[in-house]
Amino acid sequence: MDDCEPRRHRRGLEQRRRQVAHDLRAGLKIREGGQIKAAGKVDPAGPAVESEVQVTELGLTAFQPYVNPAAAIDLKSGTFSTKGSLRHGIKAAGAQTAYQGGFKVDNLRVTETGGKETLVGWKSVQTDQLTVQLEPNRLEIGDLRVAQPNGKFIIEKTVR
Repeated sequence: MDDCEPRRHRRGLEQRRRQVAHDLRAGLKIREGGQIKAAGKVDPAGPAVESEVQVTELGLTAFQPYVNPAAAIDLKSGTFSTKGSLRHGIKAAGAQTAYQGGFKVDNLRVTETGGKETLVGWKSVQTDQLTVQLEPNRLEIGDLRVAQPNGKFIIEKTVR
């Protein structure tokens, strides 16, 4: 019986430790370009997360394999950045998951698959007014600032 007592005590300490909110500080550098940083609190008992998130110049070309099944385009260049607050499992957020901040997509260039002409692109598109919520789902984007848009319109011929 004496052997079991220390194990029970340790298990109780571990369970209490898991129920206490912990500080969160994380950062990673992406090989294809960009950085992701997060700082805030994680509460495993909720589970809940309240964090400031910053994504800096995440390279969009790395997402080409995910675009291929949906669209016949090539992501030639572009970076994505965002800075804002992420809340998950926080009742005051009004949703299961909520993100509020801004975003910027710089130096985007998209072509048709195998093509060389820019289908759509720009120097910069950004807003400081972005709200994304999940459960209930909601997307709200404030005023967008677009700098140096570039592209072409394709109008298909109608056969009669």
